[in-house]
Amino acid sequence: MLFIGYVVGISFFGWGDTFVFYSVVTSGWHGVGVTLLAGLAFGFAYFIFGLIALLLSQFIQRISTLAMLMGISTLVGQYIIIYDQVKQYAIYEHLLFFHINLFEKSFSYSVTSFGVLIAYLLVIGTAGYYLFKKQDLYV
Repeated sequence: MLFIGYVVGISFFGWGDTFVFYSVVTSGWHGVGVTLLAGLAFGFAYFIFGLIALLLSQFIQRISTLAMLMGISTLVGQYIIIYDQVKQYAIYEHLLFFHINLFEKSFSYSVTSFGVLIAYLLVIGTAGYYLFKKQDLYV
């Protein structure tokens, strides 16, 4: 998607002199690097949210129920992040702002956020692996 965005953008608007992403103002290949880093951060948070959905799918038989549950949790999650005490540890904060916070917040905040995402990955990934491993797929 990033590649297609660059192809279409350059085709219609040209390369331009300046790249602006929130407080980051740069140009040239550094701007491309910022775009790639932000895209990877965005994708990483959504990958972990997908793992959460996969884990829940082990307990919920109907896909419509799972989709509704994930949608409602996202709506509720947007309001959970108004509380500063849990904001940095909620997956919903990372879904919406991780790719922005990398450039807007301090380095320690970004490292902590990345660590939280890694913790989600390890816990959810491990639980999902063991639950999926126990299933009898030859039925």
